[in-house]
Amino acid sequence: MRIGGALIAIISLILVGVVSGIVRTFVREYGFRLDRVDTGQPGLRRRRGLFTLTDMVMPIHRVQAAILQTGPVRARFGWYHLKFTSLAGDGTGETDHSAAPCATLSEIEPILDECAIRPPAADLLFHGVNPAFWWRDAIMVLLVLAIVATGNGLFVHPGLYAIILVAIPVGLIQLLNWRHHQYALHDGQLYVRTGWWRRRLTILPIRKIQSVDVSQRPLDHPLQLATLTVGIAGGSAIAPLRITAIGFREAMDLRDRLLRLQNQT
Repeated sequence: MRIGGALIAIISLILVGVVSGIVRTFVREYGFRLDRVDTGQPGLRRRRGLFTLTDMVMPIHRVQAAILQTGPVRARFGWYHLKFTSLAGDGTGETDHSAAPCATLSEIEPILDECAIRPPAADLLFHGVNPAFWWRDAIMVLLVLAIVATGNGLFVHPGLYAIILVAIPVGLIQLLNWRHHQYALHDGQLYVRTGWWRRRLTILPIRKIQSVDVSQRPLDHPLQLATLTVGIAGGSAIAPLRITAIGFREAMDLRDRLLRLQNQT
């Protein structure tokens, strides 16, 4: 009975979160309009808002990278959210500026063309990352749950089923995230895909790269893995562009290629 009540509470919280997210998005994006302006320097003018109207002009030359966001449901209908990482600010402190909140790829391509950014070709080969991306974190979660269960005597209690119910979806989500974490380097641009539920494709022109770092966490050393972090001007310091769980030598080679191509631009 307690487990059933807990599951109902979790489902209710998820539903409330989904509904509140839809309402919040509708209020924020109501009346969305994007226009090209040529006053002084070419730029993109964005207007939106139901209760609070915001009007922002983002100079095209300040655009650093493009981000395409979608999810399993939206992808079925071909809907994407286009954002730009830009040096231009709008007073709210956001680093990624919305340029098309719900658009198809055919509608997004002309906007990308304005910023000299190209979407990936349909036949572009993306490279995956090491499977340790998912099973290593899944094992860590299982160990934490096992410690909690042991401390509370749940191995001889029906609550053990709740632990299993939590562990299975966590491992499955990590597996799906691993399959969707990919990267490609082509025609002067770096493409990085992340996430399964919140799918995100970052398109970064090589000429916009500020720094490239290769790091190893304690659990990376035994497996000879590394994380490559790409610095972007105007990008988020909390969630920078990363390629996680790739071979250390592969990360070093990719860093050298990125820096070499950047020097050639």
